[in-house]
Amino acid sequence: MVNILLTTAVLIASKLVAGASIPDTQTNISKRQDDDNRNICYGDNKKQYPNKFLNIEMFAQRSRINRIGFKTINPNRCYVMPTTGSCLLNGGTPGEGTIMFCTGTNCDGYCRAQPRQVWYTPGDMQKDIGGLANSVYWTI
Repeated sequence: MVNILLTTAVLIASKLVAGASIPDTQTNISKRQDDDNRNICYGDNKKQYPNKFLNIEMFAQRSRINRIGFKTINPNRCYVMPTTGSCLLNGGTPGEGTIMFCTGTNCDGYCRAQPRQVWYTPGDMQKDIGGLANSVYWTI
């Protein structure tokens, strides 16, 4: 009987010691190793999609008020854009692929991606992505 109790105590103690040496995986990591390389697209994709481009008409406020300019983008590349509250994609017509707008300037921060068949006139970036858009990424 004493032998069983002693064995049980040793096993429990060894489990506690083993558990104490495992690092806490729930702690917040302030900077991951891949943070500097995340969501960065390099190179020119015109060779891949020579005839594919998307025209974006950008507005400073929601509901397409206060036009701030135009931008033409190619697929599979992150583009910085002026702080945008709403926009029209190819004049407000549905298209192919998926469009993603982000609050960060490097296709990071708060982002939202939607198929271009349904999201071709983003009218309120504050509501849609939780802030004003500062970058865009289009995939086919």
